[in-house]
Amino acid sequence: MKSVLMITNAFPPQTGGGVIRPSRLAKYLPFWGCKPIILTMTKGNGLNNIKSSIIPDNCEIYRTPSFDPVIFYAFLKSKCNLIKSVYIYFNKTKNNDNKNSYVKIRQNISNYIFIPDTKVLWIPCAFITGIYIILRKKPKTIFTMSPDASAHLVGYLLKHIFDIRWVVEFRDPWIDNPFRFKRPFVILEKIDQWLEKEVVTYSDHICVTSVEYKSSFLKRYNNICNDKISYIPNGFDPDDFKNIKYLKNKYFTILHAGSLYTYRSALNFIKAFFDVLKNNYDLRDSIRLVFVGNLDINSYNYIKNSIFFNNINILGYKPHNVTIDLMCNADILLLIPGPGVGTMPGKTYEYLKSGRPIYCLSDHGPCSNLITQSGAGIVEYSNKNKDISDSLYNFIINIKTNKLIYKCPENILQFYDRYDIARRVAKIL
Repeated sequence: MKSVLMITNAFPPQTGGGVIRPSRLAKYLPFWGCKPIILTMTKGNGLNNIKSSIIPDNCEIYRTPSFDPVIFYAFLKSKCNLIKSVYIYFNKTKNNDNKNSYVKIRQNISNYIFIPDTKVLWIPCAFITGIYIILRKKPKTIFTMSPDASAHLVGYLLKHIFDIRWVVEFRDPWIDNPFRFKRPFVILEKIDQWLEKEVVTYSDHICVTSVEYKSSFLKRYNNICNDKISYIPNGFDPDDFKNIKYLKNKYFTILHAGSLYTYRSALNFIKAFFDVLKNNYDLRDSIRLVFVGNLDINSYNYIKNSIFFNNINILGYKPHNVTIDLMCNADILLLIPGPGVGTMPGKTYEYLKSGRPIYCLSDHGPCSNLITQSGAGIVEYSNKNKDISDSLYNFIINIKTNKLIYKCPENILQFYDRYDIARRVAKIL
């Protein structure tokens, strides 16, 4: 066994799609000769009843504290008129949803104050703990993982102290992230770009989860060679699908798993879905649209003001095993990748494994290509309301009448098995 220091901000018991890949790598890397030592944050941000299997057995975990600026910010806002004024300036649109409001506060703090993100205050404790782990455990490799770039800066500092191999994984791009808000001040933007360049230059190897991300890095950094960057996709854990509780739904169910926000909004789909209900009276009492995870505020407000709000269920965050059960019992799975030529949500592969038909609302890109090539569903490329409602209605009828079968072939699924993905990562580590 070769020890690997895995540094990631996202790890159970935190919730969200970002915790699945590191937890599954920690689970399967030992099968391929790598013993992961996890360095992550102290406090989870979500449910206390997450299924224990999310955290791998016999996994050595070091958790270090992090100061969350949004909590301190909220406290000052309630005490100081000046902070209230700043809050009003940054939040000109009314938002009564506290969770969405906090997300917006955190994003504004990140955009205007913290580089590269709000997890930057975690770096000092993580850096000191990383030194302790390296001196005591003597890992052969440092492995830093997105989505938060602060984890890479911890690896960057450790790399400068110890002569140790450093592998960086960008599950999401840094500067080229389509969901990234460009810094409002030139100096902040320059610092952010310089930090990415330092990480890319001084790392020994880079992993990306999309071929398009690899092309983007090679285009911007002509001093790095093609062999320095490896494409290793996200995937699914076959163990998650062993004990599925199959139930007969009371309603025909269209389900979206994962959080939605401003740049990845369900609003266009919801408008089209309501049009389907408006034009097809017989569907109104027999169909439901279900969201697992946060819903973007524009979609939420639109639903509240609609006569069809009873046809929508917003479940919020659910434990991963519950989400998998819901996926496998849905009649249609909704996929909205959002902007970006390389954007590929991690849940796409769990969608494929579930065997349920996928309705993808997307531009041309890796996500739409995979759905089309695998035959697991259909892709609607248009943003026009009528085009979406027409294709959605036809898709619903085809599924209800069993006219078409959508299922991903086993030979394609094998490539996205997390057990084999861990083998490819271990080879690099």
